[in-house]
Amino acid sequence: MNIVDVKLSSDLLNAKVYFRVLDKSNLPNQKIYEKFASMIRYELATSIDLKRIPKLTFMLDTSIENANHIEDLLNLK
Repeated sequence: MNIVDVKLSSDLLNAKVYFRVLDKSNLPNQKIYEKFASMIRYELATSIDLKRIPKLTFMLDTSIENANHIEDLLNLK
């Protein structure tokens, strides 16, 4: 899994973590990501001084697939 982007809300309470995987046929279920988010939040809380640690939501990054789809549509002529 590769983290490609993180979008933080203006109030710093929520963060969307966009990731990519090499093999999409073997994606873990959502509970694994929720557990992973809890572990990362704990590490953030112990290593940086913030009032609140943002809630992390993991999102599969599909930007490459979307770009390829648009390129295919444009090349249909």
